[in-house]
Amino acid sequence: MTGAVATGSKVVYQDGIYTVRAVDGAVLELAYHTGRFFRLVHISSVIPCPPDLNSRAERRTMTEALAAMFCKADYSHIARDATVTVSIAAAEMAALLGAYDRGLDALDQDERDGLNAVIGKLKDELWP
Repeated sequence: MTGAVATGSKVVYQDGIYTVRAVDGAVLELAYHTGRFFRLVHISSVIPCPPDLNSRAERRTMTEALAAMFCKADYSHIARDATVTVSIAAAEMAALLGAYDRGLDALDQDERDGLNAVIGKLKDELWP
């Protein structure tokens, strides 16, 4: 992924086009065309759409072309079994447990920030 991705812009993620609902550093919150929350993804796993994708047919054609060129992000070449230890704050633990118990949709912005912090700490330990 190159360039900046702003809130409200369209991106291709895996096999669909989504709207960026929020940007938090390198983490994007994507919404499906219905406007419902879809998922949190790393900015490197999306491809920005050109601004002129207006019709459904144009979007489908673009999605298929991009999917053929850039399939799902593959980290298998760097992934390995690992044991890591990270220190997390109480708010980060609460966010992690809340996401596990209630799902990502139920998290408020502070909880999402806490979850993103935990993910960032884990990533830094696994791949500095």
